[in-house]
Amino acid sequence: MTEGRDVADAFPGGTPVRLTVTCRTTRRGGGRRHPVLILPDWSVRTPHDLDLERIAVAMGGYVSCVELADHLVPALREAWLRRRRVVAPEVRPAGRGTWAVRDAVRGCACAGRTYATAGLAAQHLREAGHWARRDDLPERRLAALLTAFDAAARPVGRSAEAVGAVGRPGLERLWDAGVHPARVAAIHAELGIDGRLPESVYLAVATGQVTSAWLHQFADLGPETLAWAATTSAPDEDDGSRRAWLDAGASREAVLALLGGPYGVPHARVLAALLDVSITHAATTLAGWVDAGCAPCPAAIARAARAGGAARPVPPSAAIDSVLTAASAARPDRTQVGLLLVALQSRPATLAVVRRGVSTLDEYLTLTTDRGGD
Repeated sequence: MTEGRDVADAFPGGTPVRLTVTCRTTRRGGGRRHPVLILPDWSVRTPHDLDLERIAVAMGGYVSCVELADHLVPALREAWLRRRRVVAPEVRPAGRGTWAVRDAVRGCACAGRTYATAGLAAQHLREAGHWARRDDLPERRLAALLTAFDAAARPVGRSAEAVGAVGRPGLERLWDAGVHPARVAAIHAELGIDGRLPESVYLAVATGQVTSAWLHQFADLGPETLAWAATTSAPDEDDGSRRAWLDAGASREAVLALLGGPYGVPHARVLAALLDVSITHAATTLAGWVDAGCAPCPAAIARAARAGGAARPVPPSAAIDSVLTAASAARPDRTQVGLLLVALQSRPATLAVVRRGVSTLDEYLTLTTDRGGD
């Protein structure tokens, strides 16, 4: 996956790279040395006829220059394009602040491994060992080619736009993570925001976690919100619900719980009116119910809150689990147990009414009303 820069521009100096190699017809032993040219189109020119030698290889022979042209140079190209940051970083978040190589190679050090930073994961993809293991090639020969290319290459410039987008230290950390300075400047321009942005914004876009088009909707909310949105997005998240919740006044913590769930902003508005609280408070309440694994309607939450006088009518998930376990014979519904916990404000009291056969909030409220009438 290239970043839109011409792959040929990554070739060292834009001119052929001249090397001296040992040409062998056996995998071990000596051979004669001669020059070769690796051209900017990644083809190889030798003093002898590679096409004829390919016929010999097809018949079971070995020619080191055929291996060079047909296998080592393609692997060199893969590693080199990543050293020049022409290819987007092929790393992904792996949880708890760690990173992993997106397409790990069986038998390679990256298989089943996580890295402390995106830079360390991306560095692995710039090393000869990864590509040698992927293509079953001699690592020493591939490493020697990369060293020759390093010597022939010009430094990659850092434009003023790129430096201004994230600061020089941040730009260097993004370079370590595999992000080209030109890509940093392009993302900054796409987001259309003045001033510096956190590194996490550029890394999230560059690694494909989010698109700059989706992230742009948060540009007017400032760098901190941009970074939050960039690093907490979900693959199945729709285009507008996160912004709608933020505009309604929901906290970021509540938004993350509510995204993709059963509730929308209209539910929070209804609950806020019923409880006479802010939409922020109502959204936090709904988020608490989602975290508890339940989704009662706002009217039911309000009835339970009025019955129990709860300031925050959200049942602890652990308390629901406890009642469900202790009253398993009654097979109570999880959501109804949660509503009863809010109404009764006590686990023992809730367990007692469930064991007496009360299975819903409405049954409990009817029971208490009847008793009050007596």
